[in-house]
Parts: sequence; C-alpha cells; structure tokens
Amino acid sequence: MKAKVLIVDDEPDVLESTAGLVESLGYTAIRLSQPSEILDTIEREKPDVLLQDLKMPGLNVSGLVAALRSNPATADVPLIFFSASSDVAGTAARYDAWGYLSKPFSKQDLARLLRDAMGPSKPVQLRADRALRRDVREIFHDYWNLLAALSNYVVILDESVALPQGVQKTVHSLDDVVMQLESKTDRLQTYLLALVSSMEAAPRERPSEPIAGSQ
Repeated sequence: MKAKVLIVDDEPDVLESTAGLVESLGYTAIRLSQPSEILDTIEREKPDVLLQDLKMPGLNVSGLVAALRSNPATADVPLIFFSASSDVAGTAARYDAWGYLSKPFSKQDLARLLRDAMGPSKPVQLRADRALRRDVREIFHDYWNLLAALSNYVVILDESVALPQGVQKTVHSLDDVVMQLESKTDRLQTYLLALVSSMEAAPRERPSEPIAGSQ
C-alpha cells in the first residue's frame, strides 16, 4: 500500500502541482484546501505525513499543532510546513515541526524530506525525548490559557468605572504582575525546550565493556 501525504493549501495551482510531485514520487496525495477539515481528514485518511501551508485564511497554526499533539491518533504524524514566508524555518522550529520547505522548492528537496519523515522508526530514547518535549508544550499550553484568562479578567476590572481608587490601583498592579508572569513563562518555556533539544542531540552513553583479558 502506498504511503499517504496530506497536502493542505488554499491556492489551487500550488495544491495540484504539489500533489502531482508527490504522486510522481510514488506516494498517494490527499488534497485539502479548507483548514476546518484538517483534523477530520487526518483521522479518516490516516496520512503518513502532513504537508501544511502556513498562510491560509482561517488557519490557526498554534491551535492546529496543539490539537494534533493532544490527540494520540494524530500526535505522531510528521508535520512539514511549506510556505513562501521568510519565517517558515523559524515557525517550524517554534512548533517543533518535522521539517519545512520554502516555496518554490525542488522535487529533490520534497523527496528527501518525505523519505526522512517516513523513514525507519527512531530509537526508543529519541521517542522518549520527543514525548518529553510534547509534555513540556502541553503543560505550558494549559498555563498560557490560565494566564490569558487572568489577563482578560484584569481588563474587565480595569474598565469598570465603579471601582474605588484603591481597588483600581490594585488592579493596575495585578496587570503588571500578569505581564511579568507572561515574560518569565515565555523565557522558561524556551529554556526547557532548549534543554530537551540538547538532550536529544547529546550522544548516548554506551554500556562499558570489560577490558580484554579481565575476569
């Protein structure tokens, strides 16, 4: 059975031409132009790779990535971004995507990336490191939601005209605290993900072997 590549792009010419390249490489191309149908299509078609355009009307990249990785059925689908944006590499790194392609891209680049994404299973330790990375992202995703809710409540309080002056001062101080928490949270998340990346890149220690001739 041919491996499946789900291609998501709202530009018909780009979608069709990319699908043609994918099919010429021996894969089955699944075409999709609506961001709202991505998750349902992945669960139904079970693609081996998701080739996702970054610039699409109605696409929430962070929401898509969070939804993919929080669902065990889609968490391990390799995600490849492709875009004409100069920030495609930075976006791919920020969301820990499998890889990226800058438009226009060559058939050779596409072939290499798909081959690597659908290659042999990675070692157990690497899978564990990626699971740890997912855990870090999910924890901070929940924490960011709490901070966002707190920030919204502060705005509501700050815009109230009925608050006494002393309470308004307290609300302004709380707003400053929320901003500091957001800054420190972002720095902590960056540090922890960098730490996990260094763990992935570090060579694994091999078990020590007995010296020849020793008992």
